[in-house]
Amino acid sequence: MRVMKFGGAVLNNARGFAAMAAALRAFSDRKIVLVISAFATATSDLKRAALRAETGEEQAALALAEGLVQRHQLFTDELVRDRKTREALASLLRESGRRLADLLRGVAITGELSPRTLDAILSFGEYFSVHIAKHYLQEQGFAISFADAANLIVTDARHLAARALREESAAR
Repeated sequence: MRVMKFGGAVLNNARGFAAMAAALRAFSDRKIVLVISAFATATSDLKRAALRAETGEEQAALALAEGLVQRHQLFTDELVRDRKTREALASLLRESGRRLADLLRGVAITGELSPRTLDAILSFGEYFSVHIAKHYLQEQGFAISFADAANLIVTDARHLAARALREESAAR
């Protein structure tokens, strides 16, 4: 079994997605555990939005979040050919964008950004990217079995610095 991770600078355009698919095809004779992280600047954009919300700049925070959702929609439109899949991903992005906006509004209202809330806000980058990558790879002919890491990996309660609990995670 091979574990491969993609995200960040690689998955920032269509060429990066094609490169990921080519790398996966090079190991098609093995089972692969694929880890997808947030695209390009998603994590830093989410952190900036959270910090803006904390200082009461709600509209600026919401604009950053909306821009991030729109960029992921552009990725979807560019990468996914099937219309119904694009529509389903658009719906997922809109609904997730609303949940993200609700979190940012809550931070703006309270003026408090706890490590737990920041973790929740930052998780949207991976959430968006994994769904887009999954559907892109399925269209490229890969047989995908999807598992949300949140359902597999158990961590301690140290938000922003959590460590995996190996025994509990292995049991899952």
